[in-house]
Amino acid sequence: METDLTSVVIGIAALAAFIVPILYLDYYKKWASKQLEKKFLDIARQHNATIAQSDSWRGRYVIGVDKNAGILVYLKKMRGEEDKHVVIGLSGIINAQKKTSRHHATRSS
Repeated sequence: METDLTSVVIGIAALAAFIVPILYLDYYKKWASKQLEKKFLDIARQHNATIAQSDSWRGRYVIGVDKNAGILVYLKKMRGEEDKHVVIGLSGIINAQKKTSRHHATRSS
């Protein structure tokens, strides 16, 4: 059985057409995540915070805390606008509670 060179080339091109965009998107997401983390750490440094624990999600949000300095830093990446960040000094917070919103559907008879 002979392998046709044209079929092999078409097969490789088709495979590349599917794999290259996936690899590009993966690379871009990693690059964007590193850029967001870098910006987040720069904001923390500007406020003399050393972030020991942080979390990011959806590629747009990062939150972290410096337990030693008592500083919480939050960054939201905005689309088409300047990114927003909040820095909160935790030393002045005495009491905090988690608020939950509960929606109850009631049915009238």
